[in-house]
Amino acid sequence: MLALLALGLAAFVLWQAVLGVLDPEHRRTIKRRAVRLGYVLNGPLHGVLVGEAVSRLFGFGGATQCMSSPISSLRFRVTADL
Repeated sequence: MLALLALGLAAFVLWQAVLGVLDPEHRRTIKRRAVRLGYVLNGPLHGVLVGEAVSRLFGFGGATQCMSSPISSLRFRVTADL
């Protein structure tokens, strides 16, 4: 299931890049350029999710390594105090 999610997200990232770079609607307004910039910025953000899903799929992340980073341990301390 995780592999399917990663594949779908990767396709979405590719589609965002196509929309942002190639402008398939061929509109040249300022508003449209702002929308295209949003597509270009949205792609890498979802690319991070693809990377996380792939790393967990191949066993590079998960519960055993979760507490190894300082951010993860901080997150654990904050939620433990609540």
